Amino acid sequence: MPQISTIIPTYNHRDYVRAAIQSALDQTLSDIEIIVINDGSTDDTAAVLRPLINSQKIRYFEQPNAGQAAARNRGLQEARGQYIAYLDDDDIWPAEKLAWQADVLDRGTDIGIIGGAVERFDESGQSLGVTANVGSITFESLFGANPMISPGQCLIRASLLRDLGGFDPKVWGADDWDLWFRATQKMRLVMDARVALQYRVHATNASRDLTRMLHNSLLVVDRHLPALPPEQRSIARRKAYRLLFDYLGSPIIRGIMPSVFRGDFRRATRSAALAKRFVVPAIKDPKLIAMGARDLLPLRLRRLASKIKNGFRSGAVAPEAAH
Repeated sequence: MPQISTIIPTYNHRDYVRAAIQSALDQTLSDIEIIVINDGSTDDTAAVLRPLINSQKIRYFEQPNAGQAAARNRGLQEARGQYIAYLDDDDIWPAEKLAWQADVLDRGTDIGIIGGAVERFDESGQSLGVTANVGSITFESLFGANPMISPGQCLIRASLLRDLGGFDPKVWGADDWDLWFRATQKMRLVMDARVALQYRVHATNASRDLTRMLHNSLLVVDRHLPALPPEQRSIARRKAYRLLFDYLGSPIIRGIMPSVFRGDFRRATRSAALAKRFVVPAIKDPKLIAMGARDLLPLRLRRLASKIKNGFRSGAVAPEAAH
């Protein structure tokens, strides 16, 4: 039985998936199996992967398109390893990723998930910087921050994943955040500063469907708030709404008027309906009000306000310069 099951869901990324699989094959830890779930691709992904299938370098499964969470869960059903490592079909792993993460889980029996840092890169291969979080992630802290950009930066105990029932397909785009909430109630989630994933930034990243992600993220917040003591819920909700507004709500609000100008009234209406979810929380949160007011400003004024704010922080702008 392999120590690690690598699960790679793929959908219409025939130009990227071979590189993702190769980064799994190139791992310094060799006691792994590579499971590829073709989630109903309509391109020639199957033909691209045929040599790897025939050589038995990968275990390959096909299913009708059901979404990434369902594909990840299908991979978990087929997995035989002690640990589970997910890798999106457009991302890449550093060669040492599985080795050092497996060592952490081998030594820390109370740790259910070990995460690492993420290096973003563009289509030309240019690095866009590294995002790192360090330390233990608690259930309470998740309301204020999602420490993971992708499950690909983690290694997870298979027993924990099965106990949790895997990912929830009903909250697309927030299914990983939901999983971290549930996991931290069972075992420790620990972050390490070592790079564990190279995340490809491109025009077809699934995370660009912001309105759907915001809707499902709000569902995740509502789902997990009741697990907190009553006296902590209002603070946690405030942190969560600030997080979601900054990451998702803000760009959605900024896109309402451009959608109207393009005649895309359906998108504008849907975006406005989601933005209204922030109105009631904002009444009791001056910071959230300020964040919303910022996004109602024209782009040129937003940039000026940002420069003045950054100038105050650096000491480069005197207070009177803002008048």
